[in-house]
Amino acid sequence: MSAPAPYLVQAAAMMEDGRFEEAQQVLLRQARGKAHPHTYYLLAIGCEALGQLEQAVYYAQKGAAADPHDPMLAIGLAQRLFTADRTKEAMAQLKASAAEHPSDPSILSASIAMLAKMDREEEALALVDSAPPGVQNAPAIVAVRVMALTKIGRVDEALALARAAGDPHANPSALLAWGRTEEAVGDLRVLCAKHPGNESIWTAYAARLNYVDGAPLEEVLRAHIGYGAAVRTRMGPAHTSWDVTPDPERKLRIGIVSFDLRSHALVSFLAPLLENYDRKEWHVTGYSVYPRQDAVTARLRSLVEQWRWFPTAHTKLLARRMYADRIDVAIELSGHTKGHKLDAMQLRPAPVQVTYLGYPNTTGLDTIDLRIVDSITDPPGSEKWATEKLARIDPCFLCFKPIEGAPELDPPPMSAADGSGKGGVTGVRFGSFNLPMKISPGTLAMWGRTLDAVPGSTLVLKHAVLDKEWTREQLRMRLGQAGIDPGRVTILPPAPSYAEHLGSYAKVDIALDTYPYHGTTTTCEAMWMGVPVVTLLGDRHPARVGASLLTVVGLKDFVAKDAADFVRIAAGLAANPDRLKAWRTPGPGSLRRAMMDSPLCDGPAFAGRFQRAVREAWHAWCAGAIGSERSDR
Repeated sequence: MSAPAPYLVQAAAMMEDGRFEEAQQVLLRQARGKAHPHTYYLLAIGCEALGQLEQAVYYAQKGAAADPHDPMLAIGLAQRLFTADRTKEAMAQLKASAAEHPSDPSILSASIAMLAKMDREEEALALVDSAPPGVQNAPAIVAVRVMALTKIGRVDEALALARAAGDPHANPSALLAWGRTEEAVGDLRVLCAKHPGNESIWTAYAARLNYVDGAPLEEVLRAHIGYGAAVRTRMGPAHTSWDVTPDPERKLRIGIVSFDLRSHALVSFLAPLLENYDRKEWHVTGYSVYPRQDAVTARLRSLVEQWRWFPTAHTKLLARRMYADRIDVAIELSGHTKGHKLDAMQLRPAPVQVTYLGYPNTTGLDTIDLRIVDSITDPPGSEKWATEKLARIDPCFLCFKPIEGAPELDPPPMSAADGSGKGGVTGVRFGSFNLPMKISPGTLAMWGRTLDAVPGSTLVLKHAVLDKEWTREQLRMRLGQAGIDPGRVTILPPAPSYAEHLGSYAKVDIALDTYPYHGTTTTCEAMWMGVPVVTLLGDRHPARVGASLLTVVGLKDFVAKDAADFVRIAAGLAANPDRLKAWRTPGPGSLRRAMMDSPLCDGPAFAGRFQRAVREAWHAWCAGAIGSERSDR
């Protein structure tokens, strides 16, 4: 095979470095004549990274037409079509390529990965089964097959396949899907020791430790620092100078970076800030790294001065764009959640960098200066468990946007069934709409004791991931293993709309929080629907968020100091149906009104506190107290 043309090597190196516009110019000069087909392939990748989706498809089509027999060009066209939301054309392209190249594992891998992204896992597995044995056993095929088996509940098969193939990365994913979080964390712990430079393993390990009962704080911190060390090794040195003026009082250019600037629970807490920030103080640019845009994206885009979209979330392109935009303060909203761009933050594209909202722990990066919390989530002394400085914006680090179009408040089901609201505690319905992964063994034990303390009570569970029978059955199995009679548990199906989801709280009298990873959106939604929440106070941020939310609304009495106190509080509420009914009666005594009148829903005041915390960090940078070495250009 002949060596690639020098200009292709040059353009590929530019793209790897995030210099996509420069690479485009190199490639376009060659495309004016009879260019190598890979010229169009690289142009298509570059256009996609820059958000130019139709141009990406155009160049991918030109490349595939120039050499119809090159599998790489065929896969490239299918991937560009898929990103442009032309899924039928993408699948047709891959089907035709597979017919021409039946022994090429790359085409099969691309096909099943695409089907899995569309939640068509059964089709993906059937496609694998129809392939030649040698292709089925290719490492890339095995990895995607494990993922597909896991998503449809064939977890034992996924585990066996992963182990037989010697793919240690897939094993924890399958264990997590089966609710075996502590086993998965054990595997991840071993993997981190064997592969200390693998960022994906470190970030999975750090994130999953938040769900584990009693995970040592020292281990949690080490896991996050381990990620920071791995990403620092790969990304290289961070910026130490920026084209910004160190004026303490000038208007600041703020960059907000997230995978979740779309229809996502995070927006309920981000919107109050974007709707209320002082535009004389801030100029805001949103950096969306999610591959799709929706109506919520459009709404957020309308709230800020500038918007950047990165469909393929290329790390160095994002960092370069932020640097070129002369961002003063970068605020990342993901932490170690799906789609995060902490590797871009490691390059320090802005002189001051902040983490907030999307993740309940430290990032482990030495290039993130500030983490915004409050005095309940992170009391004095918590600093030793974070790599960032903690900025406390009391009374609560969160602000919740009042829900528009929510159902009217209904009487609690206990009183509705009784007809008088004075029928004792029989028939009390406890509930939790939290992510099942948050339902730890300790949580199940605590909930079981609560049900035992209130004879005749039942438990209502609901979450979007419980949409398949195998996920519900897996949860019932865990409940039974914890000694909870599955007959006392109702698992509600996903609701077709957000309003109907909120309406499901009509089936719950009292919400029970999870531990050690509290609910956040679920707690706010429950209170908005008039349902009080009982939470257990822990020794770290994820186990203290519920306490912060309840305290700011005036429900501090429902924050338990230990499991026995949790049971006592829940049983006491169950024995007070009149109080439960009052909270769900529209008017000044409702829990919804208490939320609306509290700092939790006061957007202007919250935005002011948040902006002051950012301004103080900016002052510190101007004074040389935080950040890397600064020199002005």
